[in-house]
Amino acid sequence: RMLQKEPIFPYLNAMQGTSDGPEESASQNNRKAYLKMTRTEVAQDLAKRATKAVPELVNICRELSKVVGFTQIGVGPIKGALEAEQKADRKYEGNILRVTDFCRAFIVLEDIPALL
Repeated sequence: RMLQKEPIFPYLNAMQGTSDGPEESASQNNRKAYLKMTRTEVAQDLAKRATKAVPELVNICRELSKVVGFTQIGVGPIKGALEAEQKADRKYEGNILRVTDFCRAFIVLEDIPALL
């Protein structure tokens, strides 16, 4: 309940369903331009967009750190197009738009109560 009062809560709440589990329903936006592109070109575009998104992800992590008090945060590396295609084949029947972790981050907390 306390976390729900934090300004960052809407972002955290929006992350539901973005895990790599079989129940995953998140996907990339299906841009009109993608209709004329090969899967590899789409993967390359998504990787390029992820690279451009890194500064915003860093800002989000910093703001979240102020609220939660992480001991360490990290961003990257960006998932490359080839790795994304391999993951799409392995987990999503080749659907490259289901790969949502091109841009990644991690956090380290002192202990579980720090998260709550």
